[in-house]
Amino acid sequence: MDPPSRELVELLTDSGLATRRDLSRCTRYVRRFARDLPTFDSVWVDALVRIHALTPFQAQMVLAGDVESLRVGEWVLEERIQWTRQLEVFRARHGDSKQQATVSRFRAQPAMLRAAEERWRRLQARIDTVRLARSTAPQQLEPAETCWWVISPRVDGVSLENLIVRRGRIPVDVVAAIACQLSQELVTLHRGSVPHGDLRCANVFLSPQGRVQLLHHGVLESLEPGRPLVTQRPLECFDGMAPERSDGELDDAARCRTDVYALGCLMWQLLVGRAPFPMADPLLKQAAHRGRQVPAVRDWTPDVPDRVNDLIAQMTNKDAARRPTMMQVHEVLRPRYDGMAKRLANFVRGCESASARPLVAPGGQRLAALNPQSGSVGAFLAVTGGLLLLAAGLWLGPQWYGDGQPTPIAMQAAEDPARPNAAADRDRGMSAAEIDVASVTTNPLIDMPEPNAAGQLLLLPGRYRVRELSRGEKLLIIGPSEGTAEIVIHASPWRLQAPLLSLANVRLVDERSAPHRSSPLLEIAAQELAIDAVETQTPLDRNEPMSSATPQVATGTPHNLTGVPQISWSMYAPGDPNGGRLYVRGCSFMAGGDVLSVEGPLTAAAFENVLQTGRGSLLTLHEGVRAGVRAPLQFQHCTLRDTSAAVRWLLSAESLGGQLSIQGRASVLELAPGTALVEFTGGRLSPEWEQHLEVVAEGLILPADRSVVGYRYLESPTEFRTLPTRTMQIDGLLAGDVEFHGAGLSRREDSLLRSAAVPLLPADQQPGIGDIIQ
Repeated sequence: MDPPSRELVELLTDSGLATRRDLSRCTRYVRRFARDLPTFDSVWVDALVRIHALTPFQAQMVLAGDVESLRVGEWVLEERIQWTRQLEVFRARHGDSKQQATVSRFRAQPAMLRAAEERWRRLQARIDTVRLARSTAPQQLEPAETCWWVISPRVDGVSLENLIVRRGRIPVDVVAAIACQLSQELVTLHRGSVPHGDLRCANVFLSPQGRVQLLHHGVLESLEPGRPLVTQRPLECFDGMAPERSDGELDDAARCRTDVYALGCLMWQLLVGRAPFPMADPLLKQAAHRGRQVPAVRDWTPDVPDRVNDLIAQMTNKDAARRPTMMQVHEVLRPRYDGMAKRLANFVRGCESASARPLVAPGGQRLAALNPQSGSVGAFLAVTGGLLLLAAGLWLGPQWYGDGQPTPIAMQAAEDPARPNAAADRDRGMSAAEIDVASVTTNPLIDMPEPNAAGQLLLLPGRYRVRELSRGEKLLIIGPSEGTAEIVIHASPWRLQAPLLSLANVRLVDERSAPHRSSPLLEIAAQELAIDAVETQTPLDRNEPMSSATPQVATGTPHNLTGVPQISWSMYAPGDPNGGRLYVRGCSFMAGGDVLSVEGPLTAAAFENVLQTGRGSLLTLHEGVRAGVRAPLQFQHCTLRDTSAAVRWLLSAESLGGQLSIQGRASVLELAPGTALVEFTGGRLSPEWEQHLEVVAEGLILPADRSVVGYRYLESPTEFRTLPTRTMQIDGLLAGDVEFHGAGLSRREDSLLRSAAVPLLPADQQPGIGDIIQ
């Protein structure tokens, strides 16, 4: 092993970044990293990062030969947490005392810096006169030739700017709690006639303990006073720029009122997920703030309570005289949102990963999380993944088959039904009815064959008469990859029963007369259920009208709360705690009422590339979520169009046992007016219902005027009440305008998106359904 070069040793020791002892401590990592290769200086630097003698940012500067830039007076820069052309923010430590701090570099012209020093001294004198508890106000100035180095107490956690990037919309109660803490600190500043002047998401940090920390009190105003448009401020500074700021110099009282406007815009941005006027030019932003009123936040986020919606509207009034003072803002927020540090801390921890933590139930017991490391999720993924691959015609191995023998690709026999391979069919144990092409083409209805010994039933194109099927282990019903296998229901439902059940590539055709439509098309008893590429075809008079332009659909009524679903699913073994897992992919349920009714407790569900149109709910829960479980309900590239609630939750004594976590991305939930994403129905709603429901998505598109949660009365289905979601976690809901290819509801292609204007949605991401997955 080669030692580090003398130049590297001198560079590290002279700068105080590392000692010779640190180099000795990292030798074992150098051997591990280099193996038989030469131990270059870069290997030694990587090893120093491994033992935490250097930070990754410091290592980058060392390898670039720019160690001198890590020194700011007596401070050593450790991590860069923000960067723009005009401003950089670092975490740093003192070279001798090891005290930690936040160091910010403001770039400006030398003449401007010299003129600003007197303003800085006046600012410091004013800040010293006010008592800011645990404040992060600037404490020291280090002038340089082309910049200011501003030293402030260390800020921990993550900036609100990064939170918006990670999570999109921030829950209402979190936003209000952040604003409550900010307004409290700003009230103290304003008492000393110290306006902040640069209130934006990048300057506000949320610590792991739930404490809001504000940076750069008055610094930008000291450095660049006057009209903002003639300065070199970052673009984000104009997101909350009050209209009067462009009029020139303002007195301290007027500048304090601009802080109220900026805080209102900041709250608006956190709730919506973007700035009120998202232009890419400072002049356009400032012109918008001067010429237009900030839109009502409820137009973009429908679940905002009246108190917060009205407060933001008052704070962002173009007339400064009609805005409340910062003290009045704090007095509105304090009674309900003060003392919520624990809620903010939980929110920050939830942002550390893609999935949020479960809420805490009354009595201190946490709801058991269904996480990827748990055995239950592993079993769920194995089961549903296996069922899905089998439904698609892929072979997973002999362990999936009852005879223990390797089986070829399941769908090969159906790829060319005109030329079936009789020998292969006999080897698979298929019955004669499965390969009798003549019977497919000549008989109006074909008798459905029995599954083979492995529990497989492979269907060719044709129209099949229903028959009740039951298996003790698994039942895999697979239609052809080309052509259509239609299951025709004339009177009784199609009844299927097996612990593991998969249904793929079939169409359910409802040819029942009106008196026989009092039961579902399909009745399933299973512990695990996978439905792949299944369509339902119902009579037109079952759910008229068939166009989204018809007034009856647009009203969102009537709501068939006790009606008949297309698919009824009950548990094969009701007492088994491992049941209740569902996977639905590539399916179309068009204009046919309620889709899927779950008669037992749900454990997990996923919908991928699924379309539902017309009146009715997608999922009806009769027993809610399994007790003690955080049940994920995922939507991936789904479209719900002119439907009732995505989830209808029937209340009973056992229905609020666990927590339903609505997740997913790139899905269009274009619900009918007067409905909610989740609707509780019947029975008495528990006061703790918000602890049993959360939305932690990454782009579910919901119309701005739709409710997130509501209650519909069983006795009077037209009577609907929106439920407040003050403490419920709601992340990743987006609002915007979408345009479909057609107005009809009976063809899948009409519900493909023609265009989507949705803020925060990536330009390369097309939401909603795509082609049916085969």
